[in-house]
Amino acid sequence: MNVFDISRFDINEDQTVRNARELLKKYRELTLISKSTYSLRSSRLSQSEANYSNTNLKEINKFVCRKNEAKALVSSIDEALDMIDEDNQKLLKKEFCDQYKSDYALYSDLNLSEAGYYKKLKKALLIFAEAFGGSLVVWK
Repeated sequence: MNVFDISRFDINEDQTVRNARELLKKYRELTLISKSTYSLRSSRLSQSEANYSNTNLKEINKFVCRKNEAKALVSSIDEALDMIDEDNQKLLKKEFCDQYKSDYALYSDLNLSEAGYYKKLKKALLIFAEAFGGSLVVWK
């Protein structure tokens, strides 16, 4: 039995799977944000330097906060993925972290039938939800 086998508990599996899927769908975007850099705009002559500097500092602060939040979330996702077994980790990374053209290409690559793939994906998402810290798990 997997360390994160929550099937024995009274959970709302469909909502838990949806929560895990929604989080993992954001993985690529969050990774891009966490690696992004800020470039300063050229100064505008119509505004005073003090206003421009203040506006620019607010933009930089907003950017830094967004980048730090993205880094923290990517780190948390990576940690949760590292906690689950290799087969489920591989499946979730291929589905949400790597770029595949289609689900067909993915389940063919994994030597699974379409039905087998989606059954295994649902189980992997449930395991991931628990590994993430339970905040994705919805109880009945």
